[in-house]
Amino acid sequence: MRLSNSVELRDVEEASRLHQEALKQSATDPTSGTINLDIITTGQSEGYRKRREDVKKAFKALLQKRQKVQDAQLHQDVDGPQGELRPGETNTFARGQTRILN
Repeated sequence: MRLSNSVELRDVEEASRLHQEALKQSATDPTSGTINLDIITTGQSEGYRKRREDVKKAFKALLQKRQKVQDAQLHQDVDGPQGELRPGETNTFARGQTRILN
């Protein structure tokens, strides 16, 4: 850096170099090594957002699968082994499940 009353070509070249270096340092995606302006505008790279969305979808699918297993177990408990309601047990079972859910 220098102080001068006029701007010379070398000043413009140095300003351009500094600008490019600042862009590289602030917008380089650490996973890909490429310049990604999404990092500057959103704070996250596109790759990071995609991975985060993939994990979110996988976690949601896992929770839905778990819920289906729990629902199947609930129906089996209510219906009994023959697929029929057991006399006198439905209300007791339902009250117990209501207490668990609350």
